[in-house]
Amino acid sequence: MRPTEWCVAIITARGGSKRIPGKNIRDFCGRPLIWWTIEAARRSGVFSDIIVNTDDDEIASFSAESGAEVYRRPPELGADDTRSDEVLAEMGQTLFGGNAPDGCVFVLEPTSPTRLSNLIPGGVAEWARWDDGMVVSISSVSNYWWGMVVEGDSLQAVTPEMWGGGISRPTVYALTAAFYAFPSTIFHAPCPSGWWNHISPIRGYEVSDIAIVELDEEEDWARGEEIMRSQVLPDWGLA
Repeated sequence: MRPTEWCVAIITARGGSKRIPGKNIRDFCGRPLIWWTIEAARRSGVFSDIIVNTDDDEIASFSAESGAEVYRRPPELGADDTRSDEVLAEMGQTLFGGNAPDGCVFVLEPTSPTRLSNLIPGGVAEWARWDDGMVVSISSVSNYWWGMVVEGDSLQAVTPEMWGGGISRPTVYALTAAFYAFPSTIFHAPCPSGWWNHISPIRGYEVSDIAIVELDEEEDWARGEEIMRSQVLPDWGLA
């Protein structure tokens, strides 16, 4: 079992979205979108700190009003192609000088707000029960060639050799972006080719299909609100 006495939630929320301008503070079911992720982290009761990492004044102001700590990333880390490991490493160097406490760094994206109440505690518990690697939220998918399979205790990309046809094909999974649970070493330095090729093993934590909702396109919004109202809000006792 790994220690979780120090378990920090990092909510990554840059301000420069192009497909849905201002999406992190756009109204979603009556509140700015990012509020739902801050509130989910708060309600989980498992975090020693809840920090919003942003480059945007409006996101920073609202997040502070909502009770989260705010970390202002440098403007150059707000680009479309900025990797999450670069953002986390810069933050870790500034806050801890490359010597963060031993624990869990639990990354949450505001654009995946449909998290049921047990998802975050369950994800942290799954991370804690292993001695190494990271844990990501996954869900089974029907598109065989765009998924991953579980081999041993780690996720692997699907390869043609795995295709057996018919009922013999393995169960395939895709990332849901509901959470990414890293060891605190993610704060030490950027991963040369991204965390996927640097951290091993990467284990999956299977979640409900509703956690697949990612608000990346305009057409995602209405579907996300429908799921939020019909399933998540009753689960939170807010219906």
